[in-house]
Amino acid sequence: MNNSLFHYLIGCFPLLSIMACSPQPEPIDFGRDVCQHCKMLISDERYGAELVTKKGKVYKFDSVECLLWHLEENPDLQEKTHLLLVVDFHSPGKLVPALDATYLRAKHLPSPMGMFITAFSSPEAALSMLDPSDEESRQLRWEEVAAFIRQSKVPSQQ
Repeated sequence: MNNSLFHYLIGCFPLLSIMACSPQPEPIDFGRDVCQHCKMLISDERYGAELVTKKGKVYKFDSVECLLWHLEENPDLQEKTHLLLVVDFHSPGKLVPALDATYLRAKHLPSPMGMFITAFSSPEAALSMLDPSDEESRQLRWEEVAAFIRQSKVPSQQ
């Protein structure tokens, strides 16, 4: 091995070590993975959520509702969180950043936990699914979804 190649490889080692240790999301295995919160099988590829801790532990959920209820019940998990992701309704199985997503609360889109909350990768995508005849349907941002879930009862507490 020549001397310059050796120095190049030694120089890349710290960068490769950092990249290898960066917490990463995992694809949800629909029909096999179980929701961390409600213990139901995650089966609808248009819904789902994931939490990745700073240490790389991955928690999978069947809906954004379960993700938020789990965070409410485990406040210590909030400071350990590295990534929050939700499935984009228009791209089944594709995870997008939860804080950047746009949510639609609409009766014609029943989510797995029955709170009618659906995630979209953009406001335009959410607007395309808005039903003008449903006067209660509305677009929400992450903070509004979190506040709505906080006000509701956790299914295990009902």
